[in-house]
Amino acid sequence: MNRPWFEFYSLQLGMSRLEIFDLPYGRTMDLIACLSIFNGGAEQKVKKRLTYDEAMGLR
Repeated sequence: MNRPWFEFYSLQLGMSRLEIFDLPYGRTMDLIACLSIFNGGAEQKVKKRLTYDEAMGLR
């Protein structure tokens, strides 16, 4: 994500410009992902619990 889009989505979250550049990048990206899910633009990822045998089969 480039800087203009980052600022745009941060402003959509109601953040001030000071907050945008004060919060860590990863935290802001998490909030943007939540906004996307809330607006129906993305599906929330569901984690599947693996059994030991399934996990060992992934190797």
